[in-house]
Amino acid sequence: MNTQPSLAEEVRTISSRTLARGFSWIWSGSLIGQAAWFGSLLILGVLLPPRAFGSVAIGIVIANAAALVQDSGSRGAIVVSRQLRATDIVRAVAINLGVGLAVAIVAGVAAAAIVRNFDAGADVTVLRVLVLSVTVRALAIAPMAVLQRTLQFKLQASVLASSMLIAALASVAAAALGAGVWALVVRQLAAAALLPLLAWIVAAAPLRAELAAAPRARGPSRRKGTLWFFLLAATDFVALSVDAVVVGHSRGAAQLGLYSLAFTLAFAPLTAFAWQIGKVIFPAAAQTTELDVIVRRMLKTTRLTAIALLPLLPPILVLAPVLLPSVLGQEWKAMVVPFQILVAVGVGHAILVALGDSLSGVGAIPWRARLHLAWSLGMIVALVALVRLDGITGAALAHLFLFFPFALVYVVWGTRHLRTDGRVFLVALRAVVFPVAAQAVLTLAALALLERALAPLPAAAGAAAAGLAFVCCVFARFTPALVGECRAFVSAFAGRQA
Repeated sequence: MNTQPSLAEEVRTISSRTLARGFSWIWSGSLIGQAAWFGSLLILGVLLPPRAFGSVAIGIVIANAAALVQDSGSRGAIVVSRQLRATDIVRAVAINLGVGLAVAIVAGVAAAAIVRNFDAGADVTVLRVLVLSVTVRALAIAPMAVLQRTLQFKLQASVLASSMLIAALASVAAAALGAGVWALVVRQLAAAALLPLLAWIVAAAPLRAELAAAPRARGPSRRKGTLWFFLLAATDFVALSVDAVVVGHSRGAAQLGLYSLAFTLAFAPLTAFAWQIGKVIFPAAAQTTELDVIVRRMLKTTRLTAIALLPLLPPILVLAPVLLPSVLGQEWKAMVVPFQILVAVGVGHAILVALGDSLSGVGAIPWRARLHLAWSLGMIVALVALVRLDGITGAALAHLFLFFPFALVYVVWGTRHLRTDGRVFLVALRAVVFPVAAQAVLTLAALALLERALAPLPAAAGAAAAGLAFVCCVFARFTPALVGECRAFVSAFAGRQA
């Protein structure tokens, strides 16, 4: 008799080592894919003017709007449902494909009006072609959700990394051959087409096993959570994307190009790093019945996220005014201040991801959706007012001003849904925040001194290096428990194939 556990049974046993392996696969795949993705973005920034990025920005907003809503509505329901059935998969594919086709048709018909009002100076044909990615990518949502539900992080990472790498290479080749703004379109469409193709191939076996598995002990009914997941996704999209619409309408394609690249690079800590954590934390929390285990896991993940990102913030802030214009060209200089503001906000949001996705896993989606609705409405008001006052810097400040009340509500009231409190959350971060605050002061002081004797680039590099050396020494000397957590995680990470 076969005594080996089924795939569906295996994924229900979740240890810290299992999660570390999941993180390692997600981060490894993300590292490869995101390095190629953001590397190609920088190369395209060198080869193309800001107006080219502005020409595709609104199209990408529309594509991301549909993709985010499709993904989180269907994906979340598939991940947390007690039992997965073939009809759930068919329904998810049909709904997402229908939405994708509808978005492409409506955007194609309204393209001229959209460009005239929100992206003055852009190419209407570019918009019409770009939104086709919504229809193609819709086919990837169900298989990627199955991989997440079954904790198949290695397969998930492989699909993401492969699609992003190939699309990045194709876009750079197109730009080098003189495709201009169409190189950015190639980048988007290639990634959208490769993702479903690869996802369905690798998800076939996990899907068969999950369809044959017995219902889980805990989880919502098949369609109960879909509406709240949909609302959460929609409000997230509005809060993180409406700035492009406001900037495009108020300032035109060239300024939108500057802002869109600044935002994309600055929010990489959230989109390329922390959201990858959420792909592990969310399904793990959904399959864990003990709240104390979920809380311990959330706090440890939050600390690891903070120690990975916060020490990088002071070097980024001092190097950005020198490196960005040097690498991209002086025409991109106006993006420096917005980038500096946005990268700080992006790191802040990244640190909240483990808490937010743990709340989703335990069923606090309605609470999160209401909070994010208020946040998105506040963002609209702040953006309209501040963009009129200070252009793209005002847009960045709107994100900064709204982050503080958003984070406060999560820390004070969100933690209660996990039967803990904000003090526990803040204490978990104390060992990271205080050394990094001292690092920031030292970095600025070193910069002020070095600028008197050195050119801007070596002065900034020296100050950044001094700050990093200081904070690493402080962690090693005064936070042995934190260092031990990092070593344990790295050990599990290195042994993921064991």
